[in-house]
Parts: sequence; C-alpha cells; structure tokens
Amino acid sequence: MVRWRTGPHDEGMRKTLAILVLPVVVLLGLAACTPGDNLRLDDPTPGSITDPDFVDLYRFTASANDRLRVRLLRTSGTSDPRVFVRNSAGTQVCEGSSTGPLTEIPSCGPLAAGTHTFLVDDAGHDEPSEYILYI
Repeated sequence: MVRWRTGPHDEGMRKTLAILVLPVVVLLGLAACTPGDNLRLDDPTPGSITDPDFVDLYRFTASANDRLRVRLLRTSGTSDPRVFVRNSAGTQVCEGSSTGPLTEIPSCGPLAAGTHTFLVDDAGHDEPSEYILYI
C-alpha cells in the first residue's frame, strides 16, 4: 500500500489529482512499494485512513474479462470510506461509496488485462478509521 497526499480538501482538486497524478505514480514506480501492495483474491487486506489528505493505493493484476466483487468494511472509526478502481491507463472503471460501515462494488468488470489500482479514502475527508478491503 502506498499513501499519497492529495492536497487541499477541495473535491475538484482531489478528482483532478486522482485522474492525473495517481496513475502516473503507480505506473512509474515513483513511490516506494512493498509486496503487500498487491491485492489477492479472497485475501482480506487491512488498512487505515489516518489522515484525510491521504489516499491509500493498492494494485491488482487482472486477466482479460475478470469481474470483481469489491467490499470495504470499516472496522473502527466513523469515516465514510470510498473505493475507486482504475485501469492501467488511469481510467476509473468502478466506484463504491457509503455513509455506513460497508462500501461495496457488486460487480466491477469486465476488466482489461493488466494492473489495476484501487484507491481508498474518506468521502468526508475528515475522519480516521480502520478498514478491511476484500476482493
């Protein structure tokens, strides 16, 4: 997982940065990554939102025509977690948000073959929490 500071709380700026900057960071390897960055099917991945100015990034390698069910469960705190899925070109292919503890994308796909990026943040940009991301 990589944490990336997105800047001001302005939603327009956050969306612009997510579209323009985050895929470049992942594709060019500009941020230090660890083996835990890669999500695996049926393997819950714990994480935390500790700063509202950060987005947590994860990667997943998909095969052509894969479909994913994405669930993000808030396990502590009061944030409203969101999860976005972007393909290797940086195009958003799925989004899930919630005002409760569970964020779900019932069916994400069919996906193109390649590395996809999962972005997790707090919709309100103001509350820390812990979560489990599951695909």
